[in-house]
Amino acid sequence: MKKLLFVSLLAFSGCTNIGAPTQLQLQQIYGQSCASYIAVMKLATAANKAGKLNDVQRKAITEADAQAAPICTGPTPTDINAAVTQVTAAVATISINAALNAEKP
Repeated sequence: MKKLLFVSLLAFSGCTNIGAPTQLQLQQIYGQSCASYIAVMKLATAANKAGKLNDVQRKAITEADAQAAPICTGPTPTDINAAVTQVTAAVATISINAALNAEKP
């Protein structure tokens, strides 16, 4: 019985941090999202310079860049959740389009 109680308390203590992230956690997530954006833009730029992107891919990357750049280079957004969502979507779009033809000779 003591073991069951201990295991239950241990499991419960691990759940106490479940819920909405703190402001500090949101700031960290925002920073990580923007760092990812910068990294994939470097990948996309290199792929473009190497002639590995087609017009459709360049257009998708340009549109995603226009969405994420102001969020990551401007003042900290008031709605960090929305900003992170937009940047994450942009990162996915840029990553997919830049990596699609990365192996192309």
